[in-house]
Amino acid sequence: MIKLYKKQNDKLEYCEYWLNNEEGLIYLHRGIVGERGSYVTEPCKNEEKYKKEFIRKYEKQGYEEIPDENMFCIVAQYYFRSELDRSSVETLYNYISGILNEELGWTGLGEVDGYDFGKSTNPQEDGYCLNIYSIVVDDKLAKKLLYKVLPKEYGKYRIGIRTGSGNDDYVEDNDSVKENKSKSKFYL
Repeated sequence: MIKLYKKQNDKLEYCEYWLNNEEGLIYLHRGIVGERGSYVTEPCKNEEKYKKEFIRKYEKQGYEEIPDENMFCIVAQYYFRSELDRSSVETLYNYISGILNEELGWTGLGEVDGYDFGKSTNPQEDGYCLNIYSIVVDDKLAKKLLYKVLPKEYGKYRIGIRTGSGNDDYVEDNDSVKENKSKSKFYL
């Protein structure tokens, strides 16, 4: 999959494609970041040729890839009082990451990048955390989307954000701690 972006009238537009090998079709997906885009399908016999043409066509229109250091990592953290078995963690992760990939992908915001599960490092909590990481192009739009789509039936969750460089600590999002409007350290 190739994903390109272009700033246009104070909005960030995206264009991407992916190949469905079973159908032999290219899915060309376009839109404004944060909004559900639209797609068309085209038959494809040679993906390498399509990829070159896609990049050439959209770069001429001002689209480009966003470097990793300009992206954001956002983590959705679910807290549990007791440890879960491996199967339960994987089932929960697969369910939540499926929702996030669907929503982040169709709005051009990004994608899930993995997870971990373990004892909380927060000195004020004694429990376990499932951390689900996503890489996104707009932290504010992604944060709004996560609050809208994350399942609430699994209990308390928080959202942490850091810049794409990977060197900064995560900070807890303001909205996940309504009584404290300042950003605070986020424990993984």
